Amino acid sequence: MAMANNKRKCFTCHRENNTYTCEGCSKRFCLVLLNEHEQKFNEELSHIINDYNGFKERINEQKQNPHNHSLIKQIDQWEIKSIEIIQQKAQDCRQVVLGSLQTCINDIEKKFNDLTEQIKHLQKENDFNEINLNHLTNHLIEITQELNNPSNISIQQDSQSVIDDISIILLKKPKFNKWKQNAITVAGGNGEGQQLNQLNHPFEIFINEKKNIFIADCWNHRIVKWEYSENKGQIITDGNGKGNSKDQLNQPTDVIVDQQNHSIIIADHGNRRVIQWMNQTQEILIPNIDCYGLAMDKNGFLYVSDCGKNEVRRWKMGDYNNEGIVVAGGNGQGNQLNQLNDPRFIFVDEDQSIYVTDQDNQRVMKWRKDAKEGIVVAGGNGEGGNLNQLYYPHGVIVNDLDRIYVADFGNNRVIRWCEGKEEGEIVVGGNGEENQSNQLNGPCGLSFGGEGNLYVADYSTHQIQKFEMILIIYAHPCKPISHIKYFQEKNVQLTVVDNEDELIKLEKHWPNVQILIRLKTKDSKSLISFSDKFGANEHIATRLFELAKKLNLNIVGCAFHVGTGCYDDNAFQHALQFAQHIFQIAKKYQFHLTILDIGGGFPGFDEDHRPSFSQLAQTIRQSLDEFFPQRENIQIIAEPGRYFAAASMDLVASIIACRSNNKDYLNFSSKEEKENVDKDLIDYVYYINESTYGSLSNILYENTTYSITCLRKEHSQLIKHGETKYKSIVYGPTCDSSDIVSLAVDLPLLNIGDHLLIYHVGAYSNSFSTKFNGFQTIKYFYIWKD
Repeated sequence: MAMANNKRKCFTCHRENNTYTCEGCSKRFCLVLLNEHEQKFNEELSHIINDYNGFKERINEQKQNPHNHSLIKQIDQWEIKSIEIIQQKAQDCRQVVLGSLQTCINDIEKKFNDLTEQIKHLQKENDFNEINLNHLTNHLIEITQELNNPSNISIQQDSQSVIDDISIILLKKPKFNKWKQNAITVAGGNGEGQQLNQLNHPFEIFINEKKNIFIADCWNHRIVKWEYSENKGQIITDGNGKGNSKDQLNQPTDVIVDQQNHSIIIADHGNRRVIQWMNQTQEILIPNIDCYGLAMDKNGFLYVSDCGKNEVRRWKMGDYNNEGIVVAGGNGQGNQLNQLNDPRFIFVDEDQSIYVTDQDNQRVMKWRKDAKEGIVVAGGNGEGGNLNQLYYPHGVIVNDLDRIYVADFGNNRVIRWCEGKEEGEIVVGGNGEENQSNQLNGPCGLSFGGEGNLYVADYSTHQIQKFEMILIIYAHPCKPISHIKYFQEKNVQLTVVDNEDELIKLEKHWPNVQILIRLKTKDSKSLISFSDKFGANEHIATRLFELAKKLNLNIVGCAFHVGTGCYDDNAFQHALQFAQHIFQIAKKYQFHLTILDIGGGFPGFDEDHRPSFSQLAQTIRQSLDEFFPQRENIQIIAEPGRYFAAASMDLVASIIACRSNNKDYLNFSSKEEKENVDKDLIDYVYYINESTYGSLSNILYENTTYSITCLRKEHSQLIKHGETKYKSIVYGPTCDSSDIVSLAVDLPLLNIGDHLLIYHVGAYSNSFSTKFNGFQTIKYFYIWKD
C-alpha cells in the first residue's frame, strides 16, 4: 500500500496532523490509525485466503464427486417427483382403459356369440356356400382385430418440453360416412370471371337451411348468394368493386350468416376489417385486424383469426368496442403448442373448442375452452403429401362425431382425421389437379349441407363442388333381427316400416335408426304389385306416428313403390298425392319429415303401347311440383335398379339341339286333341343352353316376352335381310316341358351351333338363376364401345 505524507485532518479522528493517503480508498489517516486501517486489510485478506482455500477444496470435491452437485440433486428430485406423477397418471389411465375394455369385450363377445349361432344354423340346415364361408371368415377377422386393437380406444400424447403427458381417448362408434367421388358443380364452373354465372378464386362458403350458398368470391371483391338449383348467383354486397369504403370489399376471405339478426359478417381481408351487412347497410365491427377466418359459436360469440398477430380472438356479439379475448395463439409466431404461424380458417364446436388451420406449421390445432396451449389434431409432420402430413391446410369443419375434415389445399384433397390418430384418410380429391369431376385444384373452403353432402370451394377452378353422401337405406319393411344387427354394424342409419310390430322390434333392437313409413299405393297395373304385401294406409300411418312418439323413435320420411314394371303414369301421381297428405299428418305429431323415397319399377327401355321412362319422369316432375312445391329441405330418393339394369345386358345362347319339320312329330291320340291344335303353327323347335330356371326366369315371374334374333356360328353375323323365316318354338335345356323361352318366334332355318341373341336381360336375370337339373349359371362378358 503506497502512502503520501501530508499534514491534514485524519479521516477517523478528525485531528489535523501528519496524515497519509490510502491509495486504495483515497482517504487520509494519521499514522496510528493508518496502522489500524492496514491491519483491517490484512484480516480481510486472510478471510479471502480462507475462502479461496475452501472454494478450492470444493472444486476438488466436485471434480472427484460430480454427482453431488446441487443441479444433479435438483434433477434427482425432479425425477422422483415426475415418476410419481407418471405412475399416478398411468394408474388413472389403466383404470379408464380397464373399464372401457370390459364394455368393449362384452360387445365383442356378443358379436362372437351371434357368429357362433350363424355357424350352428348353417351346420344344422346344411345350406352354405363360398359366400357364406367368406362372410364368416371376414367377420371373424374383423372381431379378432377389434379384440386386439379396439377402434374406440386410443392413446393420445400431448408433447411437452421434456415429458409426454398421455391421456386416453374414448371414441364414439364411427359412422364412416362416405361421399360419391364425382362431384356436381353447384356454383361457378364457367371459368374465371365476374359474370353472375362465374367466380374468381372463391375462398369460403356458408350454407343456410334453404341450401343457399353464400360465397366469399375473393378476387371479384364480392359476396355472392347462389340459390338452390340456380345456374347463376346474385351479388348481395352491391358489387361496387374493389375499395375501402363501407360499401366496398377488398379480397373477402370468409363469410358467415347470422341467421338470428339476418345479417352477413365478412372477413374483409384486404381492408383489414370485419364488416357486417344488414339490410343494405354496412357497419365496421372490428377495424385494424388482419382477419382471415370467421366462426360463430352457439352462444353468438364471434371468433376471428388474425394472421398478422398469429392468434384467434373472440368477441361477444354486439360488443366490439374492445380488443376481444385471445383464445388461441397470441404468443408470437412459432411452432410451439402455444403458438401459431399464419392461422387461416377456424371452426368452433359445441364445447367451444376452437380448431385452427395453422397454415405455415402444416397442421390443425385444437384449443379447448380457456386452454393456454393447443394440441395437434391433424398434420404437424412437416409439409408433404403423406397421410400424416398436410400441405397448406385451409378450410376446417368438424362433425358431431368429432371427425375433423381439412381442405388440404396444396395436396388437392379433403382429408378426414380422428383426434388421437397418427394419420388421416382421403375423403374426396387426391386424384391430381385438373378439372375433372373427381379432382380438386386448391380446395379452400368446406361446408356440410343439411343432407350430409360435402361442399368444397375449389379455388383454382373457380367453382363450388358438391360431393353427395352415399346414402344407404335398409328399405325392406320386414326385417329379421339378425339382418338388423348386421346393418347396425355397418352403420346404416335409415330403414322402412309399415306396421306397429316392426316399430316395436326397432325400439328393442335398433332404437337410434331413422325411419320411413312405407305407404300403400295403387299398383294393380304393374307387372308385379307390392301393395297386397307391403304398405300402410292413412289409418295405419297415423297409428305408426302415435306409437313412434310413445317409443321415442324418429320418423323422418315416407317411402312408396308402385310395383315393378310400372306402366301406369297415374300411379306415381296418386302415390305422391298420398305422400303429401301423410307429410301433413306427421306435423300434428311433431315429426318433421325430410326424406321421400319414390321407389322404383321404372322401365329400362321403351316398349310399344307402354309409357316410356321419359313419360313417367314428366308425370313425376309435374306431381312433385303440384304436391311438394316447397321441397328445398326434402331429400327425394329413388330405387331405379330395373331402369339401370334392364338394357345393360344381352344374352347370347347356343342352339344345342333342334327338331326340323316339327309337323311330322305331331301325333294325336284322339280326334278332339287333333282339332284343338293348329298343325301349321310351329315349323321348327330349338333347344338352347339357357332356361327359365336360369337368367330368363322373368318369363315365368313377369310374363316377359323377350326380343330374339339369331347369330350364325360362322363369323357370328346377324341373319341377312329378306331371309325366309319360320314359326319356331324355343325351349330351355331342362327336363321340364314348361321351360319355354318363346312359344312362337319367327326365325330362319338354324343349325346346331348357331346362336340366339336375346335382348335386354339385365334386370332380375342372374339374381334369379338356379342350378336346376345341374346346369351352371351363365358367364358374363363386358363390352366397351367407343
